Amino acid sequence: MTQFTDKVRQRQFEIDAEKWGEQVKMVIGENGYVVYHFNNGNKWIINSTTHKKTWEYANTHKKSLIEKFEKFLIDNKKR
Repeated sequence: MTQFTDKVRQRQFEIDAEKWGEQVKMVIGENGYVVYHFNNGNKWIINSTTHKKTWEYANTHKKSLIEKFEKFLIDNKKR
């Protein structure tokens, strides 16, 4: 059963990267808009006056998300 250990670890790392990508990176409020920036590049834009909510999805691939997550871990000395 140990032949799958590397595959399981890789998949767990991918799952962790996906969870990290869904976390809010920063919130910016200006000119009547509140913009939530997520680690995966997505943006959630809320118009403060009309309360209209819009999503802008980043065109990121799974590989680039994993690379961003690895960089985050290295920068924060968690890997």
